Amino acid sequence: MELEQAAGDGMGSPYPVPVGTVVDWQPMIEALINDPSPVPVRAARFHQTLVQAIVQVALRAGLPRVVFSGGCFQNRLLVEQCDRQLRAHGLKPYWHQRIPPNDGGISAGQIAGAVRELRNFSEPTQTETQPCASLFPVK
Repeated sequence: MELEQAAGDGMGSPYPVPVGTVVDWQPMIEALINDPSPVPVRAARFHQTLVQAIVQVALRAGLPRVVFSGGCFQNRLLVEQCDRQLRAHGLKPYWHQRIPPNDGGISAGQIAGAVRELRNFSEPTQTETQPCASLFPVK
């Protein structure tokens, strides 16, 4: 929260962050440590770096939809900038509205994962799908 506050409007050029099969954070960390800029500039650049990495990973994955989840997406600046940049690249972002984005949403993700595994493993009976059907309607 302090980093988000320090970043102000979040405008700044990102630090280097190579994205291949993994995100290499080392260049960003070294650049951040050695950056003589004031804290607000470094905080803004840090946020821009995260946004850049998220967009690059999303584009590399080749999927049209991106879901924001986890405690870091309680950060307004990160959500707004990711939303803007992903849309600019033709991707559709989604984020929590009724389920909290941090640990409170873990069980919903576990249920969705279990439903997906059940569908892939075998054809579930009506009895097996009923508990999840009210949370995740089956179409």
